[in-house]
Amino acid sequence: MGLSDRIAASMAVKRLDDEVLYAQAFQEMEAGVYRAGLWAKAAATSDGGHTMRAAYIALRVQSLRDEQSLNTAEVESQAATAKRWKKVEAKAESEKRAEVTLRLQNQAAEAAQKAWKNTPLSVRKRLILTWALGLFVGALACGGRLWWLLPNASDAQALFLIPGGIIFLVSALACAWVALTQKWR
Repeated sequence: MGLSDRIAASMAVKRLDDEVLYAQAFQEMEAGVYRAGLWAKAAATSDGGHTMRAAYIALRVQSLRDEQSLNTAEVESQAATAKRWKKVEAKAESEKRAEVTLRLQNQAAEAAQKAWKNTPLSVRKRLILTWALGLFVGALACGGRLWWLLPNASDAQALFLIPGGIIFLVSALACAWVALTQKWR
């Protein structure tokens, strides 16, 4: 469908709309229903008789078009308002979810702190000391140096330090495992 076809179709729709509006204005006149302001304007702008009736129908059709335009504008305004309210509600829901998530995170952090505080002091000391012992043993296994702190080490040095680093990690993890699973007195 080309541009000229679309224009022709649009004009046909407008003519059909006009026909409906003229029929409505005519039916109102036949039923004796007149708008006083439009009737007075038609009387003022015409010679009277048939020309006054024709002027009234033209004015009433324009009035009906104006009412349609206002109704359309009102519907569009209501739709825009509804869309804005949906956005506001969605934002409020998002903020509520974020608030709930934050509250749950805070509760989890508080629970972790409470669990740590409720852990007997001897167990906490034992955990910290065994972890420190594991780090110390691992550092000794590395020859007192930590392999990841040597960015400029040669390949030979790095190969020498890798087993020490593995021993370091294993000893730290083993001490932590012993601290968590064994009952020390």
